[in-house]
Amino acid sequence: MGFIRGSLLTISCIIFFLAVLISLICLTISSSLSYENIKPSIINEIKKVSETQTELKQSIESSYPAIIEACKTQENYTFTDEKGAYNFNIPCEIAVQGTDKLIEYGTSQLVEQIYYAEYNCNFWGCLSKTDSPAFLVSKKSHDYFKNKSMNQSTYKISPSIIILFS
Repeated sequence: MGFIRGSLLTISCIIFFLAVLISLICLTISSSLSYENIKPSIINEIKKVSETQTELKQSIESSYPAIIEACKTQENYTFTDEKGAYNFNIPCEIAVQGTDKLIEYGTSQLVEQIYYAEYNCNFWGCLSKTDSPAFLVSKKSHDYFKNKSMNQSTYKISPSIIILFS
């Protein structure tokens, strides 16, 4: 009887430890993927890339006179990237402040569009279907890990009861 009880207690402790560990890992990932944490990191990375690749800045500088001209008759200017994947509705108050402010605002809009993009699949399906790593820093990933950290409570309760009554 002591061997069975000791084995059950050991297995329960291992299950409890693993459930707590997985829960804490998921909670850490979830809090790391919150919009407030992701936005500054992605903006810094985009700035680093835009400094090394000058095509974006040159493209905006060459189209800047057309943007200013369009702002004379409109309140907003709609900018579409070369691939047509993202549209930025830029207020003319931002556009007239210069190309640097225009790029900063566009980058902020890009991060928001990537983070809040709608995905019509579950986490693992999206992970295998999407070619872009942007899915990993989306609200869907944040919600997945947040739910996983909360769902671990059932795996913590059962071993806890067994440990308590052993």
